[in-house]
Amino acid sequence: MKGLELIEKGCIEEISNDELLVIAKSLSEYFIGIASGSEMLDNIVRWRQFYSVSSLYGHRIGKKKSILTNFIPDQGMDLMIGDKYGILKNDENHLDSRERITKAKIDSENVFVVAIFGGSTIMGQGSRKPKFTIPALTEQILKVEYDKEVICLNYGIGATMSSDALNILMHDVLRDDPPDMIMFYDGWNCCSYLSTIESIKFLKSDSDRIIYYPGYGIRNIEHDFVLSGYYKGFETLKRSLYLLLNKLGGFFLRLFPIPFFKKVWNYILGNYLSVRPSSAPELLATFSDSENISEKDFRLASTRAVEEYVRIHDIAEVLCKMRKIRFKTFLQPLLFWGKKPMTLQEQKWRNEGTSSGNTEIFYSFFRAFKEQKRRNYMVDLTSSFDNISEQLYQDSGHLNRKGNYIIAKKLAQEISNELEF
Repeated sequence: MKGLELIEKGCIEEISNDELLVIAKSLSEYFIGIASGSEMLDNIVRWRQFYSVSSLYGHRIGKKKSILTNFIPDQGMDLMIGDKYGILKNDENHLDSRERITKAKIDSENVFVVAIFGGSTIMGQGSRKPKFTIPALTEQILKVEYDKEVICLNYGIGATMSSDALNILMHDVLRDDPPDMIMFYDGWNCCSYLSTIESIKFLKSDSDRIIYYPGYGIRNIEHDFVLSGYYKGFETLKRSLYLLLNKLGGFFLRLFPIPFFKKVWNYILGNYLSVRPSSAPELLATFSDSENISEKDFRLASTRAVEEYVRIHDIAEVLCKMRKIRFKTFLQPLLFWGKKPMTLQEQKWRNEGTSSGNTEIFYSFFRAFKEQKRRNYMVDLTSSFDNISEQLYQDSGHLNRKGNYIIAKKLAQEISNELEF
């Protein structure tokens, strides 16, 4: 069996949660545990251990930490491993990123390094194992198909957008020993967050807690929202009460682990007693109101969101040019974009906007994107699955391992073209 066939075969083989748990517990990186999208305090604390919170970046991957994510239980868990530099590993057996690059350059004269930025799709949701993430698969394909030693660094961070990636690129990645090529793989979070931010600007709000400055992402808005209530007695007391109730509820559910009780309590926490800034009632109400602006304002918000999306990537390209580094950005495929022949489950996810929210935001953003003058560094991947009828998604945007493989082949081709193999 040829190399590519072996890689593709691995993308469809069964992987059990028990197998992942055994691997996670054997790692030298501290294993935090299993985390989901639950509003329970112990779950939030696990995420806060894996992510290092930052006012500038939103959050970063924790150093020498690993976690099993369980966002979509019927799709299986995903293992993610942060090395000692806060970069995700492409395999549980790999050295830390810088040591890996150093060793590769000792063993071979021609080693290329590519840094790939993105959100949860690049990070690895849907990959099950680190070796099936898009960066890891791209690296494997370049090795077996092009016989080239390329190390693809995984800078994916869930729930972030291109402005967060730009900050990491500018203040971290380009500082000392930059890679040969930079790639941004995004669009989903950028569309959602930028469209929401631009829509909020049309609201007439008297709130002094929801603040936006140019260059902000959603995480920055949430950060300032929390700080704005820091010295307000009522806000402090309310948050303390919510934390106490959350902790007491968790204690009760550990004594009586009944699924129905868990579901009801999680709903109450998420809608009325949330301790997460992203679920704060005032923020959620503002985000909800932003969907009810006029049709004219909605279209204008989409246009401005696309303009900001392009501006962010223009800056990234200029920064890379200054350092003589190749740059490419990829607009990722979603069920809302492209003409994929969908399975019934994929149709359901698209129609319901599973993991996305208001679906019209994405159609409007894409229409505005198509009207923009295309940059040479931009690659539109939204039609990547137009002739593939098998299921490649896990929800309206996250891909399964086979979907990752198809995208990785396209990224490998672009890297080959840019680095002139």
